Amino acid sequence: MRLRLGAATGAVLVIALVVTAVFSGPAQAAGTVNVNPSTNLNGGQVVTVSGSGMVVSSFGSVEECNDVATQPTVTFLGNAIPVGCTAIKGVSTDASGNVPSTAFTIVVGTVGPPTTGTDSAGHPAGTDAADYPCPPTPAQVTAGASCVIAFGDLGGDKVTVPIAFSPNALEPTTTVPTSTTTTAPPATTTTVFGEGLGAPRTTIPGAATSPGAGAGSGSGSSGGSTATTVATGTAPSKALAFTGPRPELWLLAIAGLLLLDLGYLALTVLGTPRQLLRRVLADRPPGPDRSAP
Repeated sequence: MRLRLGAATGAVLVIALVVTAVFSGPAQAAGTVNVNPSTNLNGGQVVTVSGSGMVVSSFGSVEECNDVATQPTVTFLGNAIPVGCTAIKGVSTDASGNVPSTAFTIVVGTVGPPTTGTDSAGHPAGTDAADYPCPPTPAQVTAGASCVIAFGDLGGDKVTVPIAFSPNALEPTTTVPTSTTTTAPPATTTTVFGEGLGAPRTTIPGAATSPGAGAGSGSGSSGGSTATTVATGTAPSKALAFTGPRPELWLLAIAGLLLLDLGYLALTVLGTPRQLLRRVLADRPPGPDRSAP
């Protein structure tokens, strides 16, 4: 356990020494570092860092930094590291002196500090780190500052590669899925004549209808939406019945006409003899008065 803790502490100390070496003296041109891509970058974009011509099998590190030389530093294991640098990403050269292809995520906005604590200006390192963002402020750019991908190792290799950002570079944002709302067509009501005369049946278009249900519901799923069918009454099981006047009405009408005709005939037959009798009696001469003595 002690050996592991000692190895871990030693590795952290080596990284701190590497970062300090990168920014404490002039860059050496012994090796070459490539950043692909290195322009039109945005926050959250992953670039590939590789290199060659370095000291063989040497422990090193990669970080993104605002390279303003006068910025405060924060102490990490006794070493001063600029507050405008990202957290340290360890990487070692191989037996041929190459820096293996390493994926590195670009940070936009406040990139530091590499560790917490009070910086050399007596302020919280996180507070001063906000003054040294990537991309640099316009005033810093005018003064010649830029943002770089820096590589350094214990063999003395120190290389920085300037990077450029998209004009609209932003911090990575969370994309909220757009919800789509589907509006169902208006329900229609159909009146069916038959065994259940006048029974309305309401149907929502797009939904399956269950035949023969007195009152029920069905559901169908399409794109997360649910359609419901509601039926009221009893659906007819036979063909649609005659929709005109019922036969009984025709029979009543015919019977009424027959009664009218019979009444007229009766009046005609019985009325004429009575009139003749009245006329005969009216024309008959009066008889003798039998009341005289």
